[in-house]
Amino acid sequence: MTIETLFFGGLAGPEREFLGWCLGAFTHGRFLILCYPVGGKAAGKLVPHYYLTAAYRLELAEEWVMFQQLWFKKAGPASPSLDAQVRLQYADRVWGGLQYRHKDSLGGVLGMALTSDLTLSYAYEYPLSSISSVSTGSHEVLLGFRFNNRAAVYCPPMGW
Repeated sequence: MTIETLFFGGLAGPEREFLGWCLGAFTHGRFLILCYPVGGKAAGKLVPHYYLTAAYRLELAEEWVMFQQLWFKKAGPASPSLDAQVRLQYADRVWGGLQYRHKDSLGGVLGMALTSDLTLSYAYEYPLSSISSVSTGSHEVLLGFRFNNRAAVYCPPMGW
């Protein structure tokens, strides 16, 4: 199975404010999902994805920075999603924050730059919607690699 995906996007802003957008388009319109427990197949359709973001970087003290960010997401016929995030960052090496997805979830994240090329972070998301009756949330561990980081930047100025 081959699914070709094209993503176009941009991020712009002066030193502290950032605006971004992204469009994900799929060039093949159908794919198959294998349902192993049932043993059958279900057909699905790929739809375009749209993302808009706005962020602000606030210098709190010499080593402390706070990022506030809003995300608007839309995918096919699904309802649009609005996320808000606040994150504190210390010395461009350690960060932690909270995230809220409107009427859907609340989460937290902790992370650190181990080297200029390697980051480690942990996130937890607790559902606030009706799915909370069958889910106690999700855990995510991320090991991030930066390739060709010649300037040895630990955390980019825009925070991601």
